[in-house]
Amino acid sequence: AIKASLLEDSGVDRPQTPVSFGFPCPEGGVFDLANLRVTDGSREIPAQFTATAFWPDGSLKWVLIDLLTDLKANEDRAITVELGRGVTRQPVPSPLQVKDEAGQFTILDGVLRYVINKQRFNLLDLVALHKDGGPNDPVLLEPGQPGVVLRDEQGKEYSSSAVPPDRVVIEQQGPVKVVVRVEGKYGAADGSTYMRYVARLTFHAAQRAGAPGRVGVAWTTINDYL
Repeated sequence: AIKASLLEDSGVDRPQTPVSFGFPCPEGGVFDLANLRVTDGSREIPAQFTATAFWPDGSLKWVLIDLLTDLKANEDRAITVELGRGVTRQPVPSPLQVKDEAGQFTILDGVLRYVINKQRFNLLDLVALHKDGGPNDPVLLEPGQPGVVLRDEQGKEYSSSAVPPDRVVIEQQGPVKVVVRVEGKYGAADGSTYMRYVARLTFHAAQRAGAPGRVGVAWTTINDYL
């Protein structure tokens, strides 16, 4: 068991805040992600575990741990990561669902429905309150947005939605978060392209009934224009 602490040092209450950190494991210590869990001393904290590196013998070397927790202003909260063959954890109920449909990914968080267009990547093609998954769901974000727009030194505009992306994949999927990775080129209306982008959309589950999750966007522009 390894003890750690979560420190809120900005003086702000943070209900259900996402926490993500890398955790090193000793060589030969644990081979299965099912043999890790996080506790706060009295109870297990729902968490998601993703292997990111392995030792030569196949045991886990680095694990990415994701969890949602309440932190009060200036709170220093102690947690413990337990690992070993005798460690088991409880299943984590989650509203997060992913549907891989023709031309799009649909992510449900129990309250909202998000649509990512695989052919015309404009971040979120549609956001709606999820009732029956049909046209009567109240729409919060209309489709047809251009996405991220890049303007070159001559003033010509290129967007992430003008040409199909090269790759759209589910990079991580679990009870705490889903990460969608998109790679492609910025395109113009005439079909020309300029530079590249790598985007990660992270959908966090909400642990309170009726509350929507959170969506984070990490965007990288790669200048390969010579």
